[in-house]
Amino acid sequence: MAEISFPEPRIGPEWTRRRIGAFRDAAAFERFAAVYREAMDGLPEPDEQRTVDTSYGAVRVYRFGTGDGVPLVLMPGRQSCTPLWRTNLPGLMRSGAPCTPSTASGSRAAAHSRRR
Repeated sequence: MAEISFPEPRIGPEWTRRRIGAFRDAAAFERFAAVYREAMDGLPEPDEQRTVDTSYGAVRVYRFGTGDGVPLVLMPGRQSCTPLWRTNLPGLMRSGAPCTPSTASGSRAAAHSRRR
């Protein structure tokens, strides 16, 4: 599996006051990162990783597949992330469309961006 990196994590109580998801402390983020990396090991290798800046902060996006079709953007619901698509990704990739799942915060940020 490719090295999975993360945008700068939001750690500490100052994020709670801003009503933005955050980790209580660095140890909480490290626990999350370990489980996330393990879950990503169950997915096909991403062909590309990008960080997208949004009004909610940086969001990680992965591209699976390099087909010529129109990209299919998959957005997991609130409080979930890219590994949610583990069961669906292989079949979607066979369709020829590159699939681009975003992180959970990405789905919230994308929905927010569309409302502007």
